[in-house]
Amino acid sequence: MRVPRLAVLIPFLLCACSSTPPAPVSPLDYAQLDKINLDVRDLTFTDRGIDMPPSSPVINDQFSPTIADSLHNWASQRLQAVGIAGSANIVVKNAYVTEQGMKSDSDWFERGQTARYTGHADVEIEARGAEGYALATANATRSVTLPNNADQDEKRDAYRALLNGLMQDLNNYIDQAIHSHMSEFIVTAPIIGSKIPPVGTPPATQMQAPESPGVSP
Repeated sequence: MRVPRLAVLIPFLLCACSSTPPAPVSPLDYAQLDKINLDVRDLTFTDRGIDMPPSSPVINDQFSPTIADSLHNWASQRLQAVGIAGSANIVVKNAYVTEQGMKSDSDWFERGQTARYTGHADVEIEARGAEGYALATANATRSVTLPNNADQDEKRDAYRALLNGLMQDLNNYIDQAIHSHMSEFIVTAPIIGSKIPPVGTPPATQMQAPESPGVSP
């Protein structure tokens, strides 16, 4: 009989379809937030990858944008160089998402939560200039759970919730750290400066402030 052959092929086709990565999550927008003007000429962004691997499997390549890309986008929208000398470097370390299995808590009437995504990132901002040297650091960790046999839409929604929550925490923590530990580098006057290019811009190691910063209208 040929029916058993068909019965074997159907699960294979279903598995092949389910391997498609989740659709990208919309980039977060920080343009409405106040710029942090730094009295430096050059701004750089460095992603150092993962130097302290977590014990659980890392799944950074399964979602877009990554945490590092989101931090790059944050820096390009919130930080601005307005000085004529000095430099600041934004360093991202250990930015990752892991997946962990969980013991199911399901019953006959609902799907149990059987997996957990955990996101983490460490951020350092170093500044050197006429004011001397300053260092601001921040880190954050967030977790979300997924239902049993989560489909691609549920995985994407879980990642979106994780990324939004993590970036909200990092935005607050980095802002506080800069104002607490780099206050001497902060310029409050309305000055036109330069910013870090957004993700996807051709590689450029440095962005420089104008030679003669002007006052914005």
